[in-house]
Amino acid sequence: LYGCLKLFSEHYLWSIFKNSKIQFFIFRIFAVYGAYQSLDSHFFIANLIKSIIHRSKVSFNTDCKIFRNYIHIDDLVDQIIKISNLKTKFITLNLGSINLRLDNLACKMTKKYGIDLEFGSEINLTRKYYIPDLVKLKSFINLNNSLPHLNEKFEETVNWYKKYIPFEYNIKKIN
Repeated sequence: LYGCLKLFSEHYLWSIFKNSKIQFFIFRIFAVYGAYQSLDSHFFIANLIKSIIHRSKVSFNTDCKIFRNYIHIDDLVDQIIKISNLKTKFITLNLGSINLRLDNLACKMTKKYGIDLEFGSEINLTRKYYIPDLVKLKSFINLNNSLPHLNEKFEETVNWYKKYIPFEYNIKKIN
């Protein structure tokens, strides 16, 4: 139902603006992370950040053997600006960056920061590959979607939380 409503909304908007002189974009955005993000425990990156800040074990309910696409907020804004500067009247695009298997990302980050990691036994079969098709986006702009770039942006996010959010506030706010 959710997907159908999104698609209906896109078609409805397109029907309204197709004959206008307004430049119109629909962006489909996936898993954004960065400063000011919610550290909700249902978000994979938030769990990693909380564990790093508190130097505590990070635990997941699932085996995390699923692929997701992550994009740092800076990269998302950069993509939106680049697309907005195109001479295209109307376009629908998936915006994203790098596709990663969550268990691999978790292992790298927890090893780097020296925290323990525990995966659950639940297997997530319904979202094995929850990633956007970025072929259309790549035809318009160059993507900065390397693993070193993701690592750099993740570290930048962790350092922001360490610097600007007091530890005591994190404990109250996160738990």
